Amino acid sequence: CDDRAPHAPTSLGTASVTNASLLLTWTAPLSGGQPLIGFKILFASGAGALSGGGPFDVLVANSLSAATSRTLEGLQGNTDYRFQVQGINSVGVGETSAASPVVRTLPVVPSAPVGSASVLQVGQSWASVQWAAPASDGGSAITEYIVEALLADGSSAASQQVSGLAANVTSLRGFTEYAFRVCAVNAVGPGPFGSESVRH
Repeated sequence: CDDRAPHAPTSLGTASVTNASLLLTWTAPLSGGQPLIGFKILFASGAGALSGGGPFDVLVANSLSAATSRTLEGLQGNTDYRFQVQGINSVGVGETSAASPVVRTLPVVPSAPVGSASVLQVGQSWASVQWAAPASDGGSAITEYIVEALLADGSSAASQQVSGLAANVTSLRGFTEYAFRVCAVNAVGPGPFGSESVRH
């Protein structure tokens, strides 16, 4: 009979999941009469992965290898993914596999606190500062916040760790202007600092 594009790969699975990569494995399909020369890998993320309906976009156009595993890099942390695989031979791209089970990449650091830190009150050697929580905890609960007091040249004059959304920052010098900024911390580490407050 005539050669044809490969049948659909089967048994998709994932392993070695991090917050930016994972190992995708599958079972090779019937080759269609011509040797397999590569695989095309498709992905859906977020709501499309959870629903199973996609849309599925191309992640790897051609693996250029008959190997039945591939480390996929550059993924988003704390994100749901599904994958599909198609075999490739000299005839063309073959049938699409069933989607893999949903896999979620590992957490990342929190996003920056929303908006700027606000200075509520200022004393001779202290300032009362508050801020809003980040839009995302990165998939891991926020354990603390780091509040920094910045001098006019941008250098850090004081730093304090607190668990809530406000702090009294102490050990400041009198008659000195400070701006304040805050970052959130989870089990992965500290996230980016939010916008600086107005100087006081």
